[in-house]
Amino acid sequence: MKGFLRQECKRAFLNWRFAAVVLFGCGLAVMDLLGTRWLGGAVDLQQYVWGEEPGYSTVLDVNAAVTSLYFWMPDHGAASRYYYLYKILVPIMAAIPYGASYLQDKKSGLINQLVVRCKGKGGYFAAKLTVTFVSGGMVAVIPLIASLIIGLCAMPWGVPVNSVGYYMVDGMSGVFGELFYTYPSVYVAVYLVYTFIFFGLLNCLCLFCVYFEENSYAVRLMPFIVYYGSNFIVKDVLGLRGGLVTCANMVFFYKSDVPVVLFQLAVIALLDLAFLFRIRRDVI
Repeated sequence: MKGFLRQECKRAFLNWRFAAVVLFGCGLAVMDLLGTRWLGGAVDLQQYVWGEEPGYSTVLDVNAAVTSLYFWMPDHGAASRYYYLYKILVPIMAAIPYGASYLQDKKSGLINQLVVRCKGKGGYFAAKLTVTFVSGGMVAVIPLIASLIIGLCAMPWGVPVNSVGYYMVDGMSGVFGELFYTYPSVYVAVYLVYTFIFFGLLNCLCLFCVYFEENSYAVRLMPFIVYYGSNFIVKDVLGLRGGLVTCANMVFFYKSDVPVVLFQLAVIALLDLAFLFRIRRDVI
């Protein structure tokens, strides 16, 4: 089982598709700073620090009023076309490297050899579910980490000041909003874990999709369809807040939205686990 899991991890991460989507995501993180108005702000702030630009003399006298998190792309939201593009495409990006691997195994007949090597169907299916989850989470999180590093190149780390109004996180109503303005490193860690789980669960829908679809392109599109379809139903049909597209960014995830988001994620998790029933259905 461990050997097979290691093999599937290599198959998921050591391929050109994974490298391509990660590089694309990191490219969006770079352009989020270089191709938007935040680059001008970063230059002005650095010039002030070097004594060349007096424009920020008042607010920067307050220690850590402007920190690297000001340049982190989740905080920019829809104001950045590059973050907006990332948020739209990330379910597809996550599915490209490994989402259709189970379907490929079935079509090629490789599944028979892999099950034997795994010493049973249970180990094979559990490994598939695990690696698909981890692969989707990694593709979603790596660009955010890259953006964080890029922000640190513009300004040092520090504790954000809520009163200056530079940040989009709502310190009162936002989920973990108080944490952002007291322990930002913990907030960032929670944000990354939330994003990892969110898109990991979505990516596992590729496995469930094989129940009724055997086209690899349609299988890879399944997380994207659920991502936007659920958002449409919640916001436009039911008139509720807490759509998946909005709350994928925890910066705009409010405490009042928690029950709606948790319900959607629970349904997705149940659909993911339904894949394990193929252990009894599939004839190998």
